[in-house]
Formats: sequence, C-alpha cells, structure tokens
Amino acid sequence: MTSILDEARGYAKEHRIDLGWVMVCFYWRASPQERGQITRELKRAELTRKRA
Repeated sequence: MTSILDEARGYAKEHRIDLGWVMVCFYWRASPQERGQITRELKRAELTRKRA
C-alpha cells in the first residue's frame, strides 16, 4: 500500500509542482496518522529552507 506522502511526492514530480503545495492539498483526504506525517514533513522542509 502506498503512503499518502509517496502519492504526494509522485504527483509533485509528475506534474512538476512544489511538494509543499501538493502535501497541503493531499492533507484533506489523509487519515489522522497520515496528517501527522504530512505536518512533520512540512515542518522539516520549513526548517531546511530557513537554514539555506
């Protein structure tokens, strides 16, 4: 079974869209556990951007 994060990454890559925007869009159909994963991934990406 494909995780929602894997789906979001594939969609972003296929359509050449920023992964952050795709994750926000996929958030509404995610389970509570998957929403936690998406939230952590977005926070991690934000911290990475601030360091750069």
